[in-house]
Amino acid sequence: MFTRHLPHLTVSGSRGDAHVEPGQVRARRSYGVELPASYLAFLAEVGPGDLGGFLHFPPVTALQTHRERLLPFLDADLEALLAPTRDVLVFADSVNGDMCGWSLESLRRGGEVPVICVNDFEGREVARSFRALLERLTAGDDLFGVGALLPMYTRVQEPTR
Repeated sequence: MFTRHLPHLTVSGSRGDAHVEPGQVRARRSYGVELPASYLAFLAEVGPGDLGGFLHFPPVTALQTHRERLLPFLDADLEALLAPTRDVLVFADSVNGDMCGWSLESLRRGGEVPVICVNDFEGREVARSFRALLERLTAGDDLFGVGALLPMYTRVQEPTR
């Protein structure tokens, strides 16, 4: 079990379908990448949900690049602003608009890769891997400038699309 490595984390709610297998297939086909094993293990175990009431983890099939999320709003000016973070594959969103993801370039190299926090159009590395991100967050590190998150993961049943 992945969560046994996160001693401070409590998990509640009914587990929803994380769509791990179809999400992996989509990542391979759409982006030519393999998703980090720690991310897949976590979502397979706990399912979609919210960490500390702040950071939302959707099913694996919901992954999109930062650019794809902004497609309806893209114009030349926005495209220029988006250049540094356009290819960040987002796996989590915060209630204040921050996003966590991995660069497609690093994912193509394989293995466990650094996690990038996207705030507006700037990205910064916040952890050396997905596992390290969860360890930092559940230990109380303030990675988003809002204080420590409660180490509680609430499973969320995602609506069927």
